Amino acid sequence: SRWLEAYSDGLGISLEDMAGVYLLPEIMSSIEKWIPGLNLPIFGCSSLFGLDSNSNPIHGRIFDYALVGTYDQFERTVHYKLKGGPSIWSASSSGIFLPSLTCMNEHGITLAVHQKANRFFDWNGSPLFKIVYNLMRSCENKADVIKYLKKVHSMTSWCLNLSFADSNDIMSVDITGKKIAKIETELVPGKFSYFNNAPIENSKHHTSCQPFTHHEYCQMRAASMNEKSAPYQGLPVSAEDVLKMLALPKAIKAESAKEWNLDTVTASSVQIATMNAADGHALLVPGSAPKYLKGEAVSQNGIWSKMSCETINIPVDKVDENYMLGMSEYSKAMAFNDKKNKRFSYHHIQMAEEYLHHYPEKWVAQFFFHVFQYIDTKDRRDYEILLNKFNTVSKNLPPGLDEQAKLFIFRIETILHGKSKMSASEFKIPALKGLYEFEKMLKPFMLKLLKKMINPRLDALDVLYTYYKGDFK
Repeated sequence: SRWLEAYSDGLGISLEDMAGVYLLPEIMSSIEKWIPGLNLPIFGCSSLFGLDSNSNPIHGRIFDYALVGTYDQFERTVHYKLKGGPSIWSASSSGIFLPSLTCMNEHGITLAVHQKANRFFDWNGSPLFKIVYNLMRSCENKADVIKYLKKVHSMTSWCLNLSFADSNDIMSVDITGKKIAKIETELVPGKFSYFNNAPIENSKHHTSCQPFTHHEYCQMRAASMNEKSAPYQGLPVSAEDVLKMLALPKAIKAESAKEWNLDTVTASSVQIATMNAADGHALLVPGSAPKYLKGEAVSQNGIWSKMSCETINIPVDKVDENYMLGMSEYSKAMAFNDKKNKRFSYHHIQMAEEYLHHYPEKWVAQFFFHVFQYIDTKDRRDYEILLNKFNTVSKNLPPGLDEQAKLFIFRIETILHGKSKMSASEFKIPALKGLYEFEKMLKPFMLKLLKKMINPRLDALDVLYTYYKGDFK
């Protein structure tokens, strides 16, 4: 488009390079179409909707992704006033020139993009950035959006979460090519609606390519939101209240993680914001990821008229410093693991375990530390020690991760003794049971060879395997 051409000229790079940057999310989102079993991470997003004291929708949004140390370091907001269209506000990061992942327009529409696991790709479709930009530029209400989306042909699969100030309606829409699936509801005072990355349709197309513990990953965050929003039920909320529900960690001490639920704000939260399109107001959590609310927020007011920006204080209960440090170390371990830097991955995950000693997250950090060890272990004695550690940690993990730990117990027992006492009945998640059945046919030396194809995903609370090409549900 001419906008892409103008931006590439301004940056001094070729139009082809610029287009490649904006097509990258589409390719990464659906790369399993060409490389089954690669299982790259997906966005771990959250959207929370409620009504304020003036009955205006507030849209809270968390953007989680494996971009810690990059996206959050160059975070910015942009106010677009392009000829022939409405004013549009967008929260993004440097280099993203179109309103896309988190945005709103002066007609009262807010929008947050969530990714949905998929293998769909169509070169004839439109990329996400174009779809969102055209929606925000051309639509004024829900009827406009529905009419527009019926004509959309997406390149891959995405979810758009929207609120509409003129009707107090909200909508979550999964788009896959020319097909849409949506949930529509009207906001009611004192009630909240929450969406994350769970598919709207539980069809085989959507569930077959989800990571192993994705269902549990979404369920845990929904349970945490129900818990955190309970004190606000029945009351009008402010943007500050919504930010607290999203960005203030629970940080509850516990001896085990078996009953633990992953919080709404995670170690990979690189952006947290609220949007009120009716009032032209936004709040953002400043600083580096993970984006925990620490008592300050950036407030942007009068966005559609004369915008002002200031840092405001939001009174919050002080969170244990050890917890904050522990989750920061976990976030760093995640980032270095993505960069294949073993030395710093080992260091930061051990530091996380130390700081989180009194919290259930300790067991999660300990599990991933043992996964790191398993991948590098060669000595029989080290395998024996690691087997004992996995046996201990497996009894203290939440659903999903506990079965992943059992897989490692099965592998080590097979490597040490040629067979394992583990049976298929230990696995409730169909995909992990299928993986167990697949690996049970392999000789010990093959399990050793496959170790380098194990991909621990600290952000998604999962372990992925590039050698397993079976359906995930």
